Amino acid sequence: MFSRPKRAGVFFLVPLASAAVHAQTAAEHFSLGGQMLAKFEIAGAVSELEAARKLNPADSQIACLLARAYLQSGRPSTAIETFNHCVPRRPRDYEARYYFGIALGQEGRIKEAVVQFQRSVSFRPSFGPSHQSLAVALRRTGQETPALAEFREAARLMPDNPIAWCDLGLAEKATGNNSRAIAAFREALRLKPDYERAQYSLGIALRKAGEDTAASTARMQSVAQAHRQRQQRAEARKLLQDAVGLESQNDAAGSEAAYQKAVEAAPDFAPVHMALGIFYARHGNAPQAATELRQAVLWDPDSADARYNYALVLSAAAQWDDAARELAEAIALDPMHLEARMQLGNVFTSQNDYTRAAATYQEILRRKPDFAEAWNNLGLVWLQTARPAEAKASLLRATALKPAYAAAHYNLALALQQLQEGEAAEKEFDVAIKLDPALASRRH
Repeated sequence: MFSRPKRAGVFFLVPLASAAVHAQTAAEHFSLGGQMLAKFEIAGAVSELEAARKLNPADSQIACLLARAYLQSGRPSTAIETFNHCVPRRPRDYEARYYFGIALGQEGRIKEAVVQFQRSVSFRPSFGPSHQSLAVALRRTGQETPALAEFREAARLMPDNPIAWCDLGLAEKATGNNSRAIAAFREALRLKPDYERAQYSLGIALRKAGEDTAASTARMQSVAQAHRQRQQRAEARKLLQDAVGLESQNDAAGSEAAYQKAVEAAPDFAPVHMALGIFYARHGNAPQAATELRQAVLWDPDSADARYNYALVLSAAAQWDDAARELAEAIALDPMHLEARMQLGNVFTSQNDYTRAAATYQEILRRKPDFAEAWNNLGLVWLQTARPAEAKASLLRATALKPAYAAAHYNLALALQQLQEGEAAEKEFDVAIKLDPALASRRH
């Protein structure tokens, strides 16, 4: 029996399947890891690239791609350590130096980051992200003039990027070029009219230029938009409370109507889409659940919970690769989202990828050793891979942590059976069935 993560939201059973073992070369692991990284399947990419590096530790290309995967999985210190091994062997790899700089910046090592960005720019002058990141790093070290030059180059190389134009405007303003700042902010707003940061900054720049009317208009637009959004979201939250109340009274139709009104009140508010999606999932409407939860992710891509709940719906539809991608993103956003890690392990298990499943459960237990459900699921992986002794050890931990855990007792009985410990197995079966009589029909 397979344990689900416990978190507010909707939960689905993912069945276990038989094990499939396939030996791969370093090149195959590297290729698969690169494909996963491109699809933002970060946890899978790390696992594949680590396997490739283990098979071919001298390959600097594998090491550099693994360092990128570590960075995207929220482990900048591990990324830095890996980059330190591979970059000296690939000194002209502009992308490796760019990501090396990002990792250093995340760890607060700004001067070192500047060096890596400068080298990236020198090897590929047309790579806009390196100029942008170099500009930000230079500004953080107080070097406003060289930073301005890099911001200008970044905007030239990335003319459709509103962030590049807004950052350029801030740099122009900081160095006293107010008219150029106004032009940059206006370009940012042309590309993204609802860009509040650019609206606010343009208002300040216009006021400084003496254009009080234009400044007031820009700032009033920004303030009015924020005010409307607050009102809409306050109304949406009230409607969500009504919906929850109606659902608790088993009024499904009234609850659905209230959830839908909440979405209409604030269509750009991710929590209302997530709540409606969870409602649909609870009531068996998987297509609508997927639609609403996808909207939640689109409106708030930085919400780990939105991605997690969307992944649960994808898992229920056996869309394993898509579910794994969303879960990897959720984990990158919130490394302590243990429910997302649990579900990712379950997805790997459902794909018969027991190596990655075991690694995922073990990572959970490294972070939370008293997570009984993770011990149970790890024990099941060992059972599926004909390792009953390890299964027994894991399942004993699960039952010790949670004595009333019927599924863990049942799985422990299966492990004991495989070890020919018949009497102990019978006792565990009896405990499991006493805790959950429905298990009697599954007894072997």
